[in-house]
Amino acid sequence: MSFLAFFTLDSISSGNWQQLIYLVSLTGSVSLCHLHSFHESPRFYLVKRQFDKAFTVINECIMTNSPNAEPLSPEEKESLRELYSQRVSHDSTSYRSLFQEQHLFTTLASSTQWFGINFLSYGGMFIFPLILKQMDE
Repeated sequence: MSFLAFFTLDSISSGNWQQLIYLVSLTGSVSLCHLHSFHESPRFYLVKRQFDKAFTVINECIMTNSPNAEPLSPEEKESLRELYSQRVSHDSTSYRSLFQEQHLFTTLASSTQWFGINFLSYGGMFIFPLILKQMDE
């Protein structure tokens, strides 16, 4: 953000604050536009028993990470089908399951971390003008 402020602001009293906020929010907007191009995780597809989609995503990952590697073999596909047909129930994939005793600590820790990162990011953007003002005085 300081890098963008260098180009958009002359000082605390002169410069284009609107342009600074626009440029800072642009990265999130670009990410939002590309959201539709991201695949669900293979595990999500396996749990939902959408095996063909899961195998497609896994093979794409394999080819991206190692172009010379072999895609999933029929035996590997069958073992994944059996594993996720027997062990994983739909109940373990609900939002409610995040707050069960075995997942509660991880859920709360992740939520706290997410909140902290966002609070620091937005808080830094809003406190930045005050810091510049104090530096000018």
